[in-house]
Amino acid sequence: MESTRFMSLYEGEFDDDFIRCFNHAAYLAYNNSKAHGFWTVPDSDGVLFKLSRIALMHSELSECLEGVRKDLQDDHLPHRSMEVAELADTVIRILDYAGAYNLPLADTILEKMAYNEKRPMMHGDKRA
Repeated sequence: MESTRFMSLYEGEFDDDFIRCFNHAAYLAYNNSKAHGFWTVPDSDGVLFKLSRIALMHSELSECLEGVRKDLQDDHLPHRSMEVAELADTVIRILDYAGAYNLPLADTILEKMAYNEKRPMMHGDKRA
């Protein structure tokens, strides 16, 4: 059986290190969010709550888009562009979600990277 590990561009211990570090970041993001009360709301195990968490990820990307459109600096980290700060917020929200629901996101990222590496140019002439 062919390995789904993303090793064609990276050799050695990259996969294991990535998974370990990514999972640790998810643990930290989730525990910080939980410590600040974001997971102690009613229905935090329900579908509507999950949908609201996904909507928050989307809102961070919308803020990123606005930062790019208006060429803004971030309000909280003025030495950073709003673009990069909102991308960071998006990743933090994704890590929080993955940590809360114990999703194998790091492994899946590597699997998707390996899959995407084998796809045709522009994924078969689809326009981006």
